[in-house]
Amino acid sequence: MNDKPKFVFECQKCGKCCERDVTVYLDDINDWVEHGLMYMVLPHLSIMGDFGSVAIQLDKQTKDDRTVCALYALEKSDCTLGDNGPLSCRSFPLGYNGKNYIIVDLDCPGLGQG
Repeated sequence: MNDKPKFVFECQKCGKCCERDVTVYLDDINDWVEHGLMYMVLPHLSIMGDFGSVAIQLDKQTKDDRTVCALYALEKSDCTLGDNGPLSCRSFPLGYNGKNYIIVDLDCPGLGQG
């Protein structure tokens, strides 16, 4: 019997995941409302796409030639929302393809750590 886990990961707080486009889901919004965090998020939400294909995403910020999510605190190397970050961020480097979770960033330094 093979007891080796299929997925080993420990976040290295490098912020690489925060450089990508961050999609916001209804569950994220419900969580932020429930935890009183919507006031922090609302100024940084954008509706992307056109009629028939719309997504809500978090805006980005550029500082010191680095473009990251608007909610990423560069000084602390962490999300300003803490444990209430978007679902797509909390599951990174995994992504959901509609059927399974798959690794979407093989270069993530946290893979194989922990």
